[in-house]
Amino acid sequence: MMKWTKKLATGITVGAMMLSIVGCSSSSSSGGSVLEQIASRGTLKVGVSENKLGFALENTKTGKLDGLEIMISEQIAKDIAKKEKVDKIDVDFTKVNAKTRTSMLDEGTLDFSAASVTITQERAKSWNFSSSYFNDPVSVMTKKGAFPTGVKGFKDKGSKVIIGVLLGTTSKDALIKYAKETLGLTNFENNVEFKEFNTNDEVLIALDSGVVDGYCCDYTQLFAYKTNKYEILGETVGDNFEPQPLGIITRYKTATDGEDKEFTAFIQSEIKKFWKSGQMDKWFKACGYPSQKAPTDLDLKYGPYHHGKSE
Repeated sequence: MMKWTKKLATGITVGAMMLSIVGCSSSSSSGGSVLEQIASRGTLKVGVSENKLGFALENTKTGKLDGLEIMISEQIAKDIAKKEKVDKIDVDFTKVNAKTRTSMLDEGTLDFSAASVTITQERAKSWNFSSSYFNDPVSVMTKKGAFPTGVKGFKDKGSKVIIGVLLGTTSKDALIKYAKETLGLTNFENNVEFKEFNTNDEVLIALDSGVVDGYCCDYTQLFAYKTNKYEILGETVGDNFEPQPLGIITRYKTATDGEDKEFTAFIQSEIKKFWKSGQMDKWFKACGYPSQKAPTDLDLKYGPYHHGKSE
């Protein structure tokens, strides 16, 4: 049975209280491996994207969440139940944003996040990543006709172009890199100002009211919000850039803190299995996405950038 937590966790105080009460769900603090703890409670706690079409979006007819991240998580729960020899493990989904998808994981509120987290070396200093389950480019959504030549047209506006991005994402850096290295706009940052927002809805309100000129984010996120008054520059002038490999993240612990490498390795083996068996392509098709090439690092035991990946 699928369960999901509708309310986003937003308060730091709440997180601190949870941390002081339950601590981290590691083998050194709660007893037993993460897999054993999940089997014992009968629930897998997963953070998924906040209202993202094709990834995790509530079906208004059924009240359930549908999408790629939901399918992946539910199959992982079934496989944990099989491995741990229990009848069933429910999935407790929590819709998270760019901030809470990691903070709730750190607090121990989640077992893992499958919430469109881009795999980077810098982030891997704080969390473990599986190999990617989706490769998602970045683009910019603007009012129709505002920038007929795409990102190149930002320099022609006559005043600074204000671009909204989500707090904690890599979209800003990706846009700057694309403008400089691909389009040759060496003075790009002189023409653009970035404003950070906590949620998608906040950026959309700012775009609708003219506070920002564009919303820079993953293409799949923009696709969910596109209307007849907005356009995605990637669809009109080819401004898609920096394909982002999205991976499942689990808590990172040093060996002295009792990191449960078994859980990290299990998640990586699941992603490998889904790609190799063709199941991932079936999920893509079900969600309306074309097939993708499998990542080249599937044979890594712990996933990309993990400190123990060479073992």
